[in-house]
Amino acid sequence: HPERVKGLIMVGPIFCPYGSRRRKYLTQSWLNTLASGGVKALFAHIYPLVYSDRTIENGGSPAYLALRERFLALNSYEQVHQNLSASLTSDDDPKKLERIVCPTLLLAGEADFLTCPSSLAAACRLLPAGGMQILDFSGHIPYFEATAAFEAAVQSFIDAAERR
Repeated sequence: HPERVKGLIMVGPIFCPYGSRRRKYLTQSWLNTLASGGVKALFAHIYPLVYSDRTIENGGSPAYLALRERFLALNSYEQVHQNLSASLTSDDDPKKLERIVCPTLLLAGEADFLTCPSSLAAACRLLPAGGMQILDFSGHIPYFEATAAFEAAVQSFIDAAERR
């Protein structure tokens, strides 16, 4: 709905400008971990991927345990299995990015395991009105790890979109 959308922000975008093979390999490995060890094992698998070195070191065991308990409370085996399985059915077709005509901000943490600056830049070049920003000291969840920088980036993008 380009006539109604003034802007789009994609945070830690899972979409790859080269295709979906790597994402699907990762997803299948998570499904394997889920099947063999449950949601708790899945959290142990993804924790070092999702969070940056700084967050993991600064948080230590208390942060790990708190985040794990939150993850377990919010995610049932069935829900996680359904969501991961569903993601295997979608393809990252780069042509889809070319159809997003509204201003779009790709926002990622510098330690995001799913994207690197060069891949994010490649995705950005496919967007007719794309921009990108990499946030320091954060991984795949920059709004958690670099909250102030994340909020400033989002507010700046919204302000620019409202001026158009």
